[in-house]
Amino acid sequence: MTILLQPTTVPTLVFLGRNDRTRKSDLIAGIARRLGDQGCTLHWFRSDRAQASDRIDQSIGKRWPVLGGSRALMPLHRRLLRAAVKTALAVADRNRWAVLKAAIVTEPVMDARELAEFLDDLPSSQVHVVGHSAGAIVGTMVAAHPKVAGVICFGYPFRHPARPPEPYRTRPLARVPRPLLVLQGSGDIYGSDPSSIIRLLPASGKLVMLVCDHDYDRVAPAEFDKVWCAVCDFLSETR
Repeated sequence: MTILLQPTTVPTLVFLGRNDRTRKSDLIAGIARRLGDQGCTLHWFRSDRAQASDRIDQSIGKRWPVLGGSRALMPLHRRLLRAAVKTALAVADRNRWAVLKAAIVTEPVMDARELAEFLDDLPSSQVHVVGHSAGAIVGTMVAAHPKVAGVICFGYPFRHPARPPEPYRTRPLARVPRPLLVLQGSGDIYGSDPSSIIRLLPASGKLVMLVCDHDYDRVAPAEFDKVWCAVCDFLSETR
């Protein structure tokens, strides 16, 4: 199924990925490709600070393999050692101040500030923000930016399955002043109960449930078509 966007509704979109950059989504990548094929302007946002943090993480993994991998699986003493090593390496990085500041200010807040600056510099007068997982949280945090026409969230991480509720995850949702589209998988470990999700969305929010998990990978063609229709309708309605 291919639905064409009308020429007057071809938008600019800014995509934000999840925290785990090693995991990709075939569905989201496919939607982006199709939007690009129809003439949409696409931007993949990744701040200089986040890229510097990635470089440092990769360096740590290569030089000290025992400190690489997922921090969530490390014992406390190893996490503390890794943090000390990363701080030392950050001091030598050209983006040192932003990386070190991120150790004090929470990452979503830093990402939102940097995204707002990125939007300020874009030549487009109107953009749609598309976020996956942690990127969806950041997308809702910048929804009040004057250039943002709407926010699309894939796999919103309402609650980490191994942690108690964390207000920073859901607090921005109620404050979204722009149209909001949430595409959530019925097998998403970060939230899959439609009734619970609806209660957290603002009046401008719309929920579309899909048969998939948090990764949006290897999704059935019918589900891809469902997402494509929802995204096209949303973009057309919010221009």
